[in-house]
Amino acid sequence: MERRSGCGVHQMCFLFLLLFSLYPVYCRASWMWLGITSVGVPEKLGCANLPLTHKQKDLCKRKPHLLSSIKAGARIGIAECQTQFEHERWNCSTTKELSVFGYELTSGTKETAFIHAVMAAGLVQAVTRSCSAGNMTECGCDTSLQGTGSPSKGWHWGGCSDHIQYGTWFSRKFIDNAVKNMSSARGGDALLTMNQHNSEAGRQFFTTISVTLTGENVRHKQEYEAGVKWKQESNGSRSQMEAGVKWKQESNGSRSQMEAGVK
Repeated sequence: MERRSGCGVHQMCFLFLLLFSLYPVYCRASWMWLGITSVGVPEKLGCANLPLTHKQKDLCKRKPHLLSSIKAGARIGIAECQTQFEHERWNCSTTKELSVFGYELTSGTKETAFIHAVMAAGLVQAVTRSCSAGNMTECGCDTSLQGTGSPSKGWHWGGCSDHIQYGTWFSRKFIDNAVKNMSSARGGDALLTMNQHNSEAGRQFFTTISVTLTGENVRHKQEYEAGVKWKQESNGSRSQMEAGVKWKQESNGSRSQMEAGVK
């Protein structure tokens, strides 16, 4: 009995070490897990217990009021990804694991590129909304456009626009640390560069769309188009998003469409 018990202990230890060795591969960038969990995350206690990198935890502790925006950003990114590809062979499916997207998060494919882009854009949107709503002291609405407009058409901008700059800064600060850890553990400098580029492409796309729609008359249907281009290595193992995607928005702003066609 003692010998059998000893074998069981050794097997459990081996299993633990195996799981621990796999953890860094899939959980480096697992802030995305906040988008699928139904468990509430208290602002004061949440940061230390979340599957974040050390730098992300430090940033979260310094700005705990942004935790709800981080969670909202992850949900926005996942929802948008699944909406765009619900009829495709790859439908942006998620798992209940901390990695959320599993192998696709680190595979270096077109799917990987879109995931990084849309998640970064989702976080920009969530933080920007929080700024405009007055939920944070370090940012608010952007007043830089006040007084501008089109005198010939009889209107000028006098409202409160979204503070996209702060949302972009936070998304870059928060996500790039996770991308660096995850990429270095899986694929080295090449994958790191591509993932960072794709995250930045998502942020720039959201910024471009927001600026374009801000200056237009919302009484008319608006359309912004930019083709999706992929820079792919010769062996086809890794892909890089070169530009934005096709975006259509109805006049009342109630419905939007983002198309990419990842196949």
